[in-house]
Amino acid sequence: RKQAGMIIRKWRRVAIDTVCGSVTLSLSLVDLVLVALLCVQRVACDAFGLMAPRPPAGGLEPRPSVVVVGGSFAGLWAQRELSDSFDVTLVDRKDYFEYTPGVLRLFTRPSHLRAIARPLPRRRNKLLLAEVLEVHPSELRVRPIDGGEETSLPFDYLLLGLGSTYGCAPIRPTEREPDLPSRQASWDAAAGGG
Repeated sequence: RKQAGMIIRKWRRVAIDTVCGSVTLSLSLVDLVLVALLCVQRVACDAFGLMAPRPPAGGLEPRPSVVVVGGSFAGLWAQRELSDSFDVTLVDRKDYFEYTPGVLRLFTRPSHLRAIARPLPRRRNKLLLAEVLEVHPSELRVRPIDGGEETSLPFDYLLLGLGSTYGCAPIRPTEREPDLPSRQASWDAAAGGG
């Protein structure tokens, strides 16, 4: 009986490892396809001149402002592509990007968060950690996550890259996880480590 229990646990572990390996391989292939599509898109945009021209040297003309709401795949791609030609403000309620397809591994290895999460960029754009309350034709109403007063954020162009929602925690970060240390604590607790 004891030996049968050990065999069952061993086979259960083999099954879990197999499923995790298959999921990891599948997600890696999806990642490769996404990177290839982004490369093709960049070449097509360059070939057809779809990006705005860079303003003249010396900065005599003010650059148009672009507000990008959402610091995940679409928002970060827009930030990277537009920051040379526009004044970009990236708005998100957290200060990090998390590779969502990789979060399943965190259920068994919470320390893997360091490999799939990075701080949001701040060098070529402004970063505003805030919740969007209202959208108007030329401005947003936002509330900073640090509890500051509501304010308006004017823009010439607005890009909404908000992604999707999930019905189960902790797959998607919540408002209680605005930074990587709080996100790591959530995963530690979810995996039984905290």
